[in-house]
Amino acid sequence: MFSGKGDLGELMHRVMLNSKHRYSIALCVVLIYISALVSLIIQPFAMSELNPSYIDFAKQLPVADFGPTAPIVVSPGECFTGTLTGDYEIKYIYLWAIKGEELKLLNYTLKFEKISGSTLRICVPEEVDNGVYDLELVADNAQYSVPRSVWIIKQLDNKLRVVVMSDLHFGAGPVNVTTGDINRYSAAVLATSLNPTLILWAGDIADTASESETRLAQTYRYMMLYSYPVLGVPGNHDHLGENYRKYLGPTRWARVISNKILVIGIYTTPYFSENNVITWDEIVFLEEALRNYSYVPYKIIVTHYPMFYYQGELITRYDDESLQPYTQGSSTPVSSYWSGNMTTFRYVLKLIEDYNVTAVISGHIHVDQYVKYTSTRTNTTTYFITVTTAAHGSSTYQGITVFDLDLNTGELMFPVKPPGFIGFNNSTSRSASNSIPVSIVESKVIRAPLFYKLSVYNRASWYTVNASTIMALPWSTSLEKIQIRQGSVNNNAELIISKHDVIGDRLFVNILMNIPPKTSAEVSVSGIDDTSPPRIELTGKKYSPPVPVLNKTLTLYFKVTDDAWGLDYSNYVFRYNGTSIKVEYSPQTIMTDLNEMYLTITLTVKGVNKTLTILEIYVGDNYGHSILRKYGIIFYPAGVTPVEDPVFEVIETTPTITITSPPITMVTNTTTTGTTTYSTYTSTSTTQTQSTPTTITTSLTKPTTQTYTTSPTPTMTITPSEQPASTSETKITASTQLTIQQPTYTIVLTGIIVVTVVIVVIASYIALRKKTS
Repeated sequence: MFSGKGDLGELMHRVMLNSKHRYSIALCVVLIYISALVSLIIQPFAMSELNPSYIDFAKQLPVADFGPTAPIVVSPGECFTGTLTGDYEIKYIYLWAIKGEELKLLNYTLKFEKISGSTLRICVPEEVDNGVYDLELVADNAQYSVPRSVWIIKQLDNKLRVVVMSDLHFGAGPVNVTTGDINRYSAAVLATSLNPTLILWAGDIADTASESETRLAQTYRYMMLYSYPVLGVPGNHDHLGENYRKYLGPTRWARVISNKILVIGIYTTPYFSENNVITWDEIVFLEEALRNYSYVPYKIIVTHYPMFYYQGELITRYDDESLQPYTQGSSTPVSSYWSGNMTTFRYVLKLIEDYNVTAVISGHIHVDQYVKYTSTRTNTTTYFITVTTAAHGSSTYQGITVFDLDLNTGELMFPVKPPGFIGFNNSTSRSASNSIPVSIVESKVIRAPLFYKLSVYNRASWYTVNASTIMALPWSTSLEKIQIRQGSVNNNAELIISKHDVIGDRLFVNILMNIPPKTSAEVSVSGIDDTSPPRIELTGKKYSPPVPVLNKTLTLYFKVTDDAWGLDYSNYVFRYNGTSIKVEYSPQTIMTDLNEMYLTITLTVKGVNKTLTILEIYVGDNYGHSILRKYGIIFYPAGVTPVEDPVFEVIETTPTITITSPPITMVTNTTTTGTTTYSTYTSTSTTQTQSTPTTITTSLTKPTTQTYTTSPTPTMTITPSEQPASTSETKITASTQLTIQQPTYTIVLTGIIVVTVVIVVIASYIALRKKTS
C-alpha cells in the first residue's frame, strides 16, 4: 500500500497517466515486470528451503475448475463436471466431511463417467447431507484430494450472511510476519463467531505468490474455516496465478446457489492487458455468466480491483460525462486502476446496470469504501463494497466485513456495526470505518509437534465472541494419548474443546467459544507429556569477536530449545546488569513448530578498565515450565589477552517449589504486557520440582570481592581493580534482536529488488537521453 491508496503499482500507474515521458516510464515498467517474472522462476527453488515443520497439509489440486476457494455448489442428486489436470486413471470417487458438534463423519461414494479425455461427470447421491466436503479421487496406486471443494445445499435460508476477507497477504504483516499471522488467526475467529453462510476472499491471498505462501493459505483455509464455503479470487500480489490455481482453485468462476444467488469471480490483473486491469477474456466470461444466469434474482461479483475510489452515494449512469478517468488532483469517483481504459470501465459498468447486479466486492486499497450506485438509466441499485485488508499494512486498520442479504426483499443489512460505521453515507475522506477491526480479538494458534494452543483475548467493549467451530489440525499420534487443558483467564470466559477425534493424519476438535468483552481464555491439546523446562545454550559460534573488547560491540548467539510443547513467546525476559531489555523480534511465522528460538544479542560497554557485566535470560514453555540462565561477560581493554573464559554461566542456588496436581487441572500464572494479558498453565499428574527465578542486580560501583560459581571454570574472583572506579566511567548500551532462522528466499527477493532498481535507473536515464537528443 502506498499513501493509503494501494501499492507501488498505484503510484506507477498514476505517474504513467500524467507523465510527459510515458514511453520511458513504460520501458521501466516492462523491466520491473521482467524482474517480477524472474522472481517467480527463482522463488519456488528458494522457498523449497522452508522449514518442513511449518503447519502444512496442503495438497496440489488434481482438477482445474474447482478447489478450496471455488467449491462446486450442488444439491443432492445433482451432477457436475470436473476437468483433470493430469492423466489420472480414476477408479472411484468419494466425498467426506466432519460435521457438527459431535464431529460426525460423513462419507459418500459418487458415481462418475468420463465424458472426454480429461473431463469427468460426477453425480452426488440423493441422501447426501448439507455441508462442505473434501472430494477424493482414487486411482490404482495413488489418491488425489480436492479439499473443501464441494458445497452441498439442500435448501438455503431466507437470509444469506456473507463475511468478506481481503488482502490476507500470507508471508507478510503490517509490522512483521508474526503480527500478520495473529491478524489472520483473529480474522478467522471473528468470521466463525459471525456464523456466515458464505465467506468471500477478495484477492492478494499470498504476498509474493510463492508456493509456500499459497500452501499456507490452503492450510489456513482448511484448519481455521473448515465448516464454511469460501469463494475467492486472486489479486495483484498473487501475480499470474500459477500457484493460486495449483492450491486454491480457478482464478475465475461462476457459482449459482440454490437458484437464488449468482456469485461470479473474475481476475483483474493490472498492467498485463490492453484493458489495464481486466482482459477481454475476463469480460467475455463475466458477460456470458450474467447472460446465462440472468434468471437468478441476486448477483454478486467478486474482483480484487475496485471500480470506484469513493465513499458514499452515486446517482449516475455508465456513459455519464461525470465519470472521467482519474488524473492528478481530479475529483472523479473512478478508480485510477480502471482509468487507463475507460471503454472497458464503461462496458463493465453497463453490464452491471443491465443485469441488475446486487453487489460488487473488492479489496486491494486497504481501506473501506462503500458506494451505493443508482443507475438513472435502468433505475437499479448496486452496492460496491471495498474492504480493508484483513492482515497487512493499512492507513486505517485491518478488518473484515459482514452483511446479510434478504433473499425475499433483496435488502442489504449489516448485522454488526462497529463504532464509526457510516455504511453508504458520503465522506469527504473517501473512506469509512465499516469493517470489524480484527484487533478487537487477539487470537493465536501456537504449535509444536503434537501440541496446539488456541488463545483468544476479546479487547472490545461492544462485542462478544460466541461460536461453535471445527478446527482441523495436522496430527501424527493416536487418540488415546491426547490431553486437553482448557480454562478461563477470566471466570466468565469459555474456550472449550467439547469433542475431539483423529481421522487419518488430522485431529478434529469442536471448539465452543464464549468470550465476553474484555475477557480472555485459552485451550490446549497435546499428545505428548512435557516433563522438562526449556534449554538455553550458547550456539557453536558462541560469540564474536572471541575477546569482548571495551568500546566495541560483542555479539552473542544463543539457542533456546523445548522438545515437547514448545516455547511460549509471550513468556520471556532479558536483563542486562539488572535492567530489562526490550526485545524486538521478527520470527518468520508462528505457523510453524515453536521448538527452537535463536537469539542474537549485541552488547557494548564503554570504558577503560576491565569490566564484568551480567546478562540474564528467562524463558518459559507452553506447559508452564521456566528457566533462568545468567551469564557473566568480561569486557577487556583493547590488546588484552584474557587467561579466563570471558563469557561464563553464573550458577546460583535458588529456592524450589513443588507442584502436584491431577491431570487436566489448571493453575493460572498471569503475566501482563501492556494491555494484553497472557497466561501460562501448569498441570501434571506427577510431582515435579520447578526453580523459582531470582532477580539479580549487579552494581558497577567498587565492590570488595564478588565470587561466582561458573562454567567451565569452577570459580572466578573479580577484585576491585577489575571494575571501573565509578559507574560514570562506564557506559553500557545493549541492543537485542530475536530471530528465528529464516529461509533464503528473502535474500533472493532482496537481490531481485536491488537489481530491478538499478535496471530501472539505467533504463530511465538512457530513455530520457534518447528522447532529449
